[in-house]
Amino acid sequence: MSAITATIQKEQNAIIRQQTTDHLLIDGIAGSGKTSVIFQRIAYLLYRQRKELALNEVLMISPNRLFQDYIAQVLPDLGEQTPVNLTLQQLLAQLLPEELADLPIAAQPVILAIDQLTLEASDFQSLNSGLPFTIDAATSYQFFLKTPVDAPLDKRIQATQQQLTSYLQEQLITIAKTPMTLTRLESLTETEQQQTFGRLIREDEPLTPLALKMVRYDYQDLSEQLHDYQWLAFDQIIARQSTMDAVIAAQVYSYLTQRVFPKVKQVFIDEVQDYHASTLHLFKQLFPKAQFTVFGDQHQSITPHKIQFSKLPAIFPNLKTQALRTSYRSSGAITALFSQLFPDLTDVHAVQPHGVQPTHLSATNDADYLAQIQAQIDQLPADQTLAIITPAGQFDERLLKLKDVHHLSTETTTLPESGAFTLPLTLAKGLEFDNVLLYDLTNDYYTEPAVGRNRLYTAISRATHRLTLSALGTLPNALNA
Repeated sequence: MSAITATIQKEQNAIIRQQTTDHLLIDGIAGSGKTSVIFQRIAYLLYRQRKELALNEVLMISPNRLFQDYIAQVLPDLGEQTPVNLTLQQLLAQLLPEELADLPIAAQPVILAIDQLTLEASDFQSLNSGLPFTIDAATSYQFFLKTPVDAPLDKRIQATQQQLTSYLQEQLITIAKTPMTLTRLESLTETEQQQTFGRLIREDEPLTPLALKMVRYDYQDLSEQLHDYQWLAFDQIIARQSTMDAVIAAQVYSYLTQRVFPKVKQVFIDEVQDYHASTLHLFKQLFPKAQFTVFGDQHQSITPHKIQFSKLPAIFPNLKTQALRTSYRSSGAITALFSQLFPDLTDVHAVQPHGVQPTHLSATNDADYLAQIQAQIDQLPADQTLAIITPAGQFDERLLKLKDVHHLSTETTTLPESGAFTLPLTLAKGLEFDNVLLYDLTNDYYTEPAVGRNRLYTAISRATHRLTLSALGTLPNALNA
């Protein structure tokens, strides 16, 4: 962080101080300081717009919890507190109701045409109060049918909600006036009076207003169900759109309930190449008044079916792009290795021009392979770390034979300060390590036609100083180019 701060270049300074566009893409190679520049930009905006922009109006969307911990330690170095920082999963958990919170994020989600969404009678469900009066599905549907058919669906839902709320209040007033309710009110114990009204009833007090208060207290749960739109069968509505996808669920839920966050003024999306277009549409929907700064590297798109940068202007109109082509992270030797993977990276250069050449480690059997890796672990200085980056997917049980190694997973929130540890490439993305060993490079994960080369590029570029390429057999052809 100190290196990038001390050596801010013209193109980086332009990003930090950019205030003339609502949508900004930072397209930077691996190790070009994208994240560091973003920290600088956040600090700059908080300073320049300190009368208009508060810390809680800035949102950063991070790829995982481990990266959250990493950046939470960096921004205070600039004299600023950390802004709100959420992963996509955390955002969805805050937004969606409990019955939808556990939906998976589909690998190949569809693009939802939200303005073409329609509702059927089966999309309405009864509320359950446990009391004599309730609101059934047919009642909600009839109120919905009374709304203007030519109005947008979300407006019709809001109109239905208002009608149902008025209907409930009218019914509660009627119930409060019944002899049964008045009799019950007069028979309340002192404990029940305290629970219902927060005080005791005075002897000369009119009973009619108290009866209405009591009835409203009785039906508080029903009122909350109505307020939370539980008269809509969201699982049914969402299931009819596509597979049960959490992002689609969030789009539908946010649209119908008008649950958005208009107070958020600045949104920063890291590793934008890892999101599907549907997710980016969701972000735009949830933060309708925000300026967006998105940053990433198209070559670090390691999962198929994600957004292509050429498609971003369709989501973020008038998108301005700033490119970063200098590697601050990796040595010249490591930068040269990952740059050879793509023809459009011939102009990339490293601030550190030389460095230690990457070493190769290979074997023909498991025992020899693991023994060589163990030797590197045993030789690691006590104050250093060694990141053993593995292919994503199922954990390789052979790694359990290694000694003195921590195994990180998606549940990990903090990086070890010393020693050796394994982590999948999906978790290593966005991070950097002094010593890196790439494990099992002959795995199909690195030869997959669509994104295999991207995975090699991303894995190699995690290393700053020392890199070991390891394989059972021959290294991928891409590394021999």
